[in-house]
Amino acid sequence: MNSSNIFPYTLIVFGICFAGLAIYTFLNMNKENISKNEKIPRNYIFGIVLAIIDIMWCIPQALAIFSPGSSTWIFPLAIICLVVGCLFLDFLFARAFAGFIILLSHYFLFESFAADISYLWLFSIACYVMGTFGIVIGGIPHLLRDFIRKISLNKALRNIISIVFVLYFCLGTITGIGLLIK
Repeated sequence: MNSSNIFPYTLIVFGICFAGLAIYTFLNMNKENISKNEKIPRNYIFGIVLAIIDIMWCIPQALAIFSPGSSTWIFPLAIICLVVGCLFLDFLFARAFAGFIILLSHYFLFESFAADISYLWLFSIACYVMGTFGIVIGGIPHLLRDFIRKISLNKALRNIISIVFVLYFCLGTITGIGLLIK
């Protein structure tokens, strides 16, 4: 796979994930499933998996700021931080998810300027909103649980959030396919 094709494929996968989120939100975020859904931010297994993905994504980027001789300790330090985080952090999935969408929004913004997207202003706003949501959830992770509760109890909010997810699906998929066609 050509490295220039990674960004469009990432956008398409991103869009498909948001389509899944839209369907799940519309069909399963309701009063009957509220007790199951509000446990999502504290999910330990998914939190560990996402935290490992976050650490694996961050290590190569962190290596760029260290001299080659001092970079030998960064991998063991990352493993120690991962273990400590998994043992002592509450709302592990919410925090790992927040870190992931912050990294993802940064990656999308970085790559979008080189990709010459015709509606870059809209794409940049969408990345900004996504990154800001990640920063807020990372800082106050119980807000994700509260947000899930509000979505589950309010049908209008559930529909609005589903529409927002569909818009992100369209933006990611159309942009990815458009970049592959160029």
